[in-house]
Amino acid sequence: MNDQDRKLIGDIKRSVIMQAALQEFAQQGYEKASTNQITQKAGVSKGLLFHYFGSKKQLYLDTLDMCIDHFLICMDEKLDSISKDIFQRIIDVNLIKLEMLTSEPVMQQIVTQAFLDPPEEVKSEIQTRQERIEKQYLPYLTNEIDTRSFRKDIESYRLVNYIVMVVNSLGDKYIQAYKAANCQYPEVLQDFIVELEEYLDLIKYGVCEQ
Repeated sequence: MNDQDRKLIGDIKRSVIMQAALQEFAQQGYEKASTNQITQKAGVSKGLLFHYFGSKKQLYLDTLDMCIDHFLICMDEKLDSISKDIFQRIIDVNLIKLEMLTSEPVMQQIVTQAFLDPPEEVKSEIQTRQERIEKQYLPYLTNEIDTRSFRKDIESYRLVNYIVMVVNSLGDKYIQAYKAANCQYPEVLQDFIVELEEYLDLIKYGVCEQ
């Protein structure tokens, strides 16, 4: 067996373990997830799991990264279809998020748990990932937007920052609602989008010329 074949087999085994981990972490959360259950579902030894990932913590972070990368790739693929009007674009981006999270409930569960209720042992690593996502996410809202209808007496970047600030503030309200309620995150996101449309309609007539 040559090195290329060994790498292929290794990649397949890693993938099988991560798919089993995906289910276990989604169902049990990080703290309660069992590496015994993961190896049983994957049909591999515990030694092999630790050979490829080193620890339960690293397996969790690699699984989380897989989910994040999947959603970011999906978002990139849909960017061509979103509006250049910032108000409609904000709605478009959130509808894309809703579609993605609804279509991938297992990945959605892991990402939601990680960012809205991060396990203490991996909190700093999750914070780093959240900062990376926020840097990548903001351009989805602001790049190449059409500012021709904005008021001319205020710089465009200040108006954009104001709109994003209001959206983030409303988002924080729904994050707290999600934490307090026994429901699925896509349900909360759907309610958020409804109220977001109302807020954006109100903002629009304060920043655009009539």
